[in-house]
Amino acid sequence: MKAVTNTSPLIYLSRIGRLDLFRQYREVLIPEKVQEEVEAGRKRGHPESLDVRRLIRTATPGSSGSPRCGESGILDRGRPPRSRSP
Repeated sequence: MKAVTNTSPLIYLSRIGRLDLFRQYREVLIPEKVQEEVEAGRKRGHPESLDVRRLIRTATPGSSGSPRCGESGILDRGRPPRSRSP
């Protein structure tokens, strides 16, 4: 099963030490903006951002190779939105 999340659940679950709850999913997708917010939090010194950052793996959209994995690699930045036909 896949899941999609934004920044708030990642931060709050990190604060209570329960990022492990995401392990029940085969894949957890996050928008690129979420990764940017996590990185901004890390630069401002928020310790939970470091925990979340360790979980993020990045995948280049359209690449055929394996994504580069972080420590546990349970989160994925997801795919870019599909363009809609008129």
